[in-house]
Amino acid sequence: MQSQMSAQLLTRFLFDPISTDDIFVAKWWFKTLTQVDTNDYEILHTIIDHINEDENNEFPSLSILQEELCSVSCVCEVKYDEENIIDMKKHYMMTEGRIIRNCLEEEIIIEFYTINKKYPTRDEIKEYYQNSVEFERDPVEYFNSDKVDRPSTILSDDIIKEPTEPINENCSICYEQINQSKYYELPCKHMFHINKEDCLGEACIVEWFEKNNFCPNCKTTYDKLSK
Repeated sequence: MQSQMSAQLLTRFLFDPISTDDIFVAKWWFKTLTQVDTNDYEILHTIIDHINEDENNEFPSLSILQEELCSVSCVCEVKYDEENIIDMKKHYMMTEGRIIRNCLEEEIIIEFYTINKKYPTRDEIKEYYQNSVEFERDPVEYFNSDKVDRPSTILSDDIIKEPTEPINENCSICYEQINQSKYYELPCKHMFHINKEDCLGEACIVEWFEKNNFCPNCKTTYDKLSK
């Protein structure tokens, strides 16, 4: 059934190049490769170009698409690790059917991934950008908007981690490596030095939670932290 449909679509495509049928064929073929729908103009036209250029009018493989569409393509990407950029583009190609070409969006994704160790969804990208704009506009108001009036008892021994082997992670306040045996890890996965001497003194996470009830990095709100 699938081969019959492919033949019918390909026949329509060959007799009417550069038409709505082209896009239909490209969308159908991309979904068979990834199980993801796409409306990305660049992905669809890359598929169409490959079919037109191939002497047998064969569809491109997924690896060919990724090699062409997921490479480092902008001068602003040179400052980042090339492998990370390629992995990021492949991720969104396979999960959302689109190629990241916007430099600002790439920067947000890279920052988000560095902090949270996962790629953000579209909603998380929008939220991260909005928080960044609010912080740049008025840093004091940004943090004051979520302050609490009473001292917080949020931190507990339950979130103290003691790794069995060295970890290559940085404190989310001072960004220095956590090279001690114990550290705080919030449920949002942001990590912090336990001792203020190892961090920024009075600006450490302990002092932070005396006046606030949210993570200083992602603003996730907590009433009490426990297992």
